[in-house]
Amino acid sequence: MLFGTCATLSTRRLDSLLEQAGHVFGALCLAKVEGRIVLKDGRQVIYRRARPEDEEALYQMFSALTVESLYMRYVGYHKATREEIRAILQKEGTEEISLVAMPVGRENEIVAQIRCIFLNPPTNAELAIVVHDDWQNRGLGTSSWQLRAGQSRRKSNALLAS
Repeated sequence: MLFGTCATLSTRRLDSLLEQAGHVFGALCLAKVEGRIVLKDGRQVIYRRARPEDEEALYQMFSALTVESLYMRYVGYHKATREEIRAILQKEGTEEISLVAMPVGRENEIVAQIRCIFLNPPTNAELAIVVHDDWQNRGLGTSSWQLRAGQSRRKSNALLAS
């Protein structure tokens, strides 16, 4: 999980990453975001912006997470409710950007979500990535972030820390 990786970064480095993510957030709101990622093991996922009709699939993904994954995502044990997921989807495109990833051929199953939440637009945002346990350690979270960073740079000329 990327969050676990970020937790090992220095506070200064993490703050820099998150601040720079905020700079590109506005460009992402206007961007058509969809594509395909080939993972380390050769499997492929399709990613796109989250939609209201993703509520059930997101709920199923969050419900299937292990206690460890929930802890890494929320920095404590928290089980996402349908109401929280619905609220996230209602904020998409206004207060935050939410991307989802689905396995090719199983587009009704969500295996990852990446959220970028406005804190103080356009300079600050919070990044949250969660990957279904069965899909972790295959490069999905890292690829999602790198892809977003690359598209953001092209759209806004912002420089993200690497």
